[in-house]
Amino acid sequence: MVGAGSAVEREGGEDRAVSAPSAPWAGLRSLPIIALGLLVASCLVASCDGTNPPDCLPPLPPEALTAQTANAATSAGAVQLFVDGSGSMAGYLTNRSTSAYRDVLNLLPGSLRNAATAVKVRRFAAVVERPQDLSDRFAADILQPDFYRTSNNGNTHLHDVLREAATQPDVTSIIVTDLVLSARELQPGDAGPLRKALSDILHAGSTIALVGVESSFSGRLYDLATVATPVPFSDGNRPFYLLLIGPDARVRSLYGTLRAEVLDGLPPGSHHLAVYANRLAPKGDWGRSVELSGGAAEARLLGRSVTGEVTQIRIGRDRGGVEVMLKAPDDSQAWLSGQVLVPDPHRTRVHSKVYFHTGDGQSCEAGWSTDDDKPNLVRPIEGKADRLTFKLFDDAPVSYGFRPRTTYALDAVATVPILRSVLDDTHWVRRWSYDAAQEENLLQLIRDRENERNAHRNDRRARTQPGGQSAEQTYRIYPLMFPTLNLASLSDLMIRVIREKHEEERVHAFRLVFTVD
Repeated sequence: MVGAGSAVEREGGEDRAVSAPSAPWAGLRSLPIIALGLLVASCLVASCDGTNPPDCLPPLPPEALTAQTANAATSAGAVQLFVDGSGSMAGYLTNRSTSAYRDVLNLLPGSLRNAATAVKVRRFAAVVERPQDLSDRFAADILQPDFYRTSNNGNTHLHDVLREAATQPDVTSIIVTDLVLSARELQPGDAGPLRKALSDILHAGSTIALVGVESSFSGRLYDLATVATPVPFSDGNRPFYLLLIGPDARVRSLYGTLRAEVLDGLPPGSHHLAVYANRLAPKGDWGRSVELSGGAAEARLLGRSVTGEVTQIRIGRDRGGVEVMLKAPDDSQAWLSGQVLVPDPHRTRVHSKVYFHTGDGQSCEAGWSTDDDKPNLVRPIEGKADRLTFKLFDDAPVSYGFRPRTTYALDAVATVPILRSVLDDTHWVRRWSYDAAQEENLLQLIRDRENERNAHRNDRRARTQPGGQSAEQTYRIYPLMFPTLNLASLSDLMIRVIREKHEEERVHAFRLVFTVD
């Protein structure tokens, strides 16, 4: 360790500590070092080629201006709750084991009262009943199997409910259903009633958030693709769904309340989110991080009077890489992770505008001049719902014609003409879905399961187990979750509807100040 009164000299290829000079004039030896230090310090606030660093930045072009992000809705506003009253829903309440459906509907009315300014409720099956105020009586009725015994038990006309939601775009709708759809609703082509209702909602700019919840079930399966009559299904699992529909900010607020007060109390992995939005989520509050490589380093290139967070870097002529990542805040992760459509980085367009500072002109701003167009300076390399990443300088910086020791300002604007679906085979929407070609195998699993249980019940031989328990007491039927018919087709339909009207959208902009050595 070198003490405060020592200096380090290099001799014979080794460092050795020597005493500081004691003669009065020995301190003069330090003057060149002090002068060099002052020169280095001055280069931090002024260019070493004799020009002062700019005390301003060029005005942002109109396309780079960050629009003010609307404040997130503090409530869901007025809410209307639609509860599917068809017979297929009764099985969530007739089983004797714990039911996620019962737990959710037990908490849902109180949570809606907390989240909304007013709540109307409506039961629906083959028809949509008239609205009424949310009452304690209704909150108790939806927990009883009798609520789900309507005149037409098996039919659910979801398109009628969606049409009601479309006629009230300023009201947030929440639909509780098992998504058992009639054959007419699934009619392909533009003539299907479901497509028309979804188009009216999504083309108007509203958002649909689909929340899937796995629950225990003992009841009947209606509206199957290959069987005309209901099929018994006991002691199994079956998903139900909450569809949240309305203005994006209000739907997002309502989901946040339901997640905190209702969904987070369910077993982990039992509920999932898929968000279908005609526009990407607002990104005005996204944070920015910069990763430097290949010798690129932070540097002070602007005068100290320049305020605000502006990334300033120094890049070598022959090498130096920069990656800029724009990332959503942590409290948005749950919502953004459910986005079904995200920016396609391979189709994202980035327009960059470069300025260099000349120091000429009567004002600081007049000293900035637009540089020649430099294509391919910024390239998107990652596009997700919660982040966008861009790479600068794919080639050596000198190949772009930058002048050495000149201060540059770069404005980059990213627009998204194409949205990419994240619904691959591992996505929960596809895992919880089946089609008509798969139905026979599923029904055979149910039959095998029921036959196994009936055979066990008919076996009256008293086989005693350790501890005095009988085989009847220890028998457990293996778990089986019956998925939702054509859930993936419904999801694909919403994606097609969104893409029909999607227009190129500016998703973000950023600014960078740099110099090339």
